[in-house]
Parts: sequence; structure tokens; C-alpha cells
Amino acid sequence: MFGANENCESSSLISLEQFSSMTKNLWRNRDGNKHIWDMFQALDPTDKVFLVLEDLEQARKQVVPHLQEWRLREAFRQTDKDADKRVGFREFREFVTQNMENNLFLNRSIYV
Repeated sequence: MFGANENCESSSLISLEQFSSMTKNLWRNRDGNKHIWDMFQALDPTDKVFLVLEDLEQARKQVVPHLQEWRLREAFRQTDKDADKRVGFREFREFVTQNMENNLFLNRSIYV
């Protein structure tokens, strides 16, 4: 998961700086499936190989607590193409790639 939390094992945590670094590296490297996979795994601490809204809510609380919850829910809804309340890696990769191309992912103003 993101951030430092004394109640969590440090091996499963990444900092906001590490996440930002992965994102910037992905932007530079268009063949960034490895970086996208690393981000996906960071959001999936139990290795279920899919994300649920609760996974993203936990990350939001630790990394971008000022992000409005409704924005997170809407992003999840749009990412969950098959509406099964799970986001698999393919859906996640498509979301990240699309937002990188539109430069939305790096624009902090969308989080306010």
C-alpha cells in the first residue's frame, strides 16, 4: 500500500515519491507495462490480482486524502468496464495509459 504506516509491514508499502517516480518513468517509457504492473501490485496488497473500490479508498486516505471520494468512485466506475465491481490489470492499464496520454494523471489539479 502507499505511505508509511506503523501498523503495516514496510515491505508492502510505497511512498508517494516512489509512486510518482513510477508514474514519471512510465510517462517517459511508453512500453511501461512493468511500471503499470508495479503500480497495480502496490494497490493490491493481498495479491488477489484485481482491485476493488476499497483498495483505492485505502490508497486515497494515505496518499491523496484531499481527493474527493466521489471523484475516486467515478474513476473506479469508468475504469471497471465490465461493471463487475473489480478492476483487473487490463482495465487498470487502459485507464493509466489513457490518462497519461491526456496528461490527466500528472495534473494534480484533478485531485482538488
